[in-house]
Amino acid sequence: MSSMYRWVIVFIVSIGFLACASSNNKAQNKTPKQDTLKVQNDTTPSADRPLPGLAPGQSRVNGKVLVWKDKNTLHLKVEEVKGYGSGTPPIAQGDTLSIHTIKDQLENPEKFYIDSVITIRIQKRKVMQANKSESSSWSFVALDE
Repeated sequence: MSSMYRWVIVFIVSIGFLACASSNNKAQNKTPKQDTLKVQNDTTPSADRPLPGLAPGQSRVNGKVLVWKDKNTLHLKVEEVKGYGSGTPPIAQGDTLSIHTIKDQLENPEKFYIDSVITIRIQKRKVMQANKSESSSWSFVALDE
């Protein structure tokens, strides 16, 4: 009988060993599952892309062209101030600004005709006059569309 118990124990150990080896083999052959989560397209409405920020001393204004003298000085009546950079002095609606321009600097000079409404970025500049007093004016930076 003792020999019979040995064979039964050997048989049980063998089956257990084969079962363990078989499950280990299955785990190694398994390929990882790919992520099947599908992402829906974003349908949330978004605001228009914001305009770039303004540098210190700059302002973005919407105004009506009154005069463009010698293609060097633009006189603009301010209809709306759209933004300020830090340290920029305030501009009131209805102010008439004298803006220094350089014709070669302008990408679309045809947009500067009398009574046209344009949106531009301007830079505050200080000019020393002959009598050593300081007068302030503006210079053209860019035409915003």
